[in-house]
Amino acid sequence: MDFTRNVYKMLKALKTLLLTVAFGTAQAQVQVHSILGENLDVAASFLRARGYEVLPYSDDSSSYKAIFHDRTKEYMDGSFTVCKRKVITSSIGLDPDTEYPNQMALLIAQYGQPDVKVETAQLKGGDTTYIDFRWVAGTDKIVLSDMPPSPFWATSSPHRTVLLSLYDTAKTCF
Repeated sequence: MDFTRNVYKMLKALKTLLLTVAFGTAQAQVQVHSILGENLDVAASFLRARGYEVLPYSDDSSSYKAIFHDRTKEYMDGSFTVCKRKVITSSIGLDPDTEYPNQMALLIAQYGQPDVKVETAQLKGGDTTYIDFRWVAGTDKIVLSDMPPSPFWATSSPHRTVLLSLYDTAKTCF
């Protein structure tokens, strides 16, 4: 029973983690507020209040993109998927130099050491290898991906892409 209670406490703590970035005095501190399980309208309103434009993908009526208004920080863009008007997946970019190390430390402190996977993505400019850090908490899957700049896009976007993604594996519409 204590184990189950601890898992639920961890999940509750996670639900206070995805999409709000707060900056501390000495260094950036990332706090993430999860929109998993939220109604589509509530999730979109939450994102808009934090500087995102929420738009549906034209080819998929269940998926939405969250575009950060400050285009000098396009790495903060994200996306989410809904099922029966509830968010079941969420992904958001983190600043690779300030937010990423702090978010990694928070996740390790809360959920322990991650499973580490080396992945390959096929991009226009050629394949690139990146690292996925993965945690499982109840039915939620947490993935922190660290992808180097694409050689094809390096001149226009020379930064790494770091994505924090949450998936509710218990919910699916497929």
